[in-house]
Amino acid sequence: MDKILFTFGVPFTGLGLLLAACGLALALLIVIAISVLRAGSARALEAALVAERQNEADDKMAELTRLNAELTGRLRSMAEVMTSRQTDLARIMADRLDAVGARVGQGLEQGARSTADHLAKLGERLAVIDRAQEGLTGLTKEMLGLKEILANKQSRGAFGQGRMEAIVRDNLSADAFAFQHVLSNRNRPDCVIRLPGDDRLMVVDAKFPLEAFTAFRAAECQAKSPVRTLEKLDVSRQWMGQHGEIVIETCARSFLHHQVRAMVGTLMLAGCRRLSADDVADILATGDKTRCGPLAPACGLTFVGVDYT
Repeated sequence: MDKILFTFGVPFTGLGLLLAACGLALALLIVIAISVLRAGSARALEAALVAERQNEADDKMAELTRLNAELTGRLRSMAEVMTSRQTDLARIMADRLDAVGARVGQGLEQGARSTADHLAKLGERLAVIDRAQEGLTGLTKEMLGLKEILANKQSRGAFGQGRMEAIVRDNLSADAFAFQHVLSNRNRPDCVIRLPGDDRLMVVDAKFPLEAFTAFRAAECQAKSPVRTLEKLDVSRQWMGQHGEIVIETCARSFLHHQVRAMVGTLMLAGCRRLSADDVADILATGDKTRCGPLAPACGLTFVGVDYT
């Protein structure tokens, strides 16, 4: 034990070596303790970090849970609102559909009544049209008969004679006219009319005026045909105080150029006994303008009106 084992400049004894070993062991223990302490501190720090993270995670989970609960509540509220609104919408739609259905029903009912009324009126009009058609058929037959009468000069004369006699009898007293009266020149007109206050007789010819009025037509007349139908030709005397006027009224669907003025001028010559009734008839038949009277002044020609009936 007292022997020298090593020499490092300082002699080691067994006791010193033991002390050195103890010191070394103590140093190792200290190092291990420090390492253990450090490791414990690191684990504690890590555990603290883990705990902190866990706390943060728990806080976040709690926040998410709260948000989820809020979202669930909001979704529930929204679902309730949507359900309520859907119910209201369904009720409103049902009410409106009922109202529309009622209106459509009323409209269909009114349309049906209106259609029925229109059909009834249409039936009445068709009945009227049928009656009118029957009347037109009868009128067509009468017109065809009249056409046959007017196409024949003798038939036309007899028809005119009958109409003239009916008109004269309906409008004049029996002592104011005479049929087939013999004149002083041995002519026998169809009718003569006795005017009050005038000894002269007014001669009326019953010929139906369908002949051409070529004699009473102006040279510049542009009408294609000289044939015209006089529906009226009345001659009357009208008094204005002590002065009298001869008024000639005529009516037709149309007139030739200067026809009325030429007829009035010719009637003036006949009234003045410069032309006879036969002369006027011959002028109409031949169309000789040279034998017509002068044109009556235009200032005496008056347009009364147009009858559209």
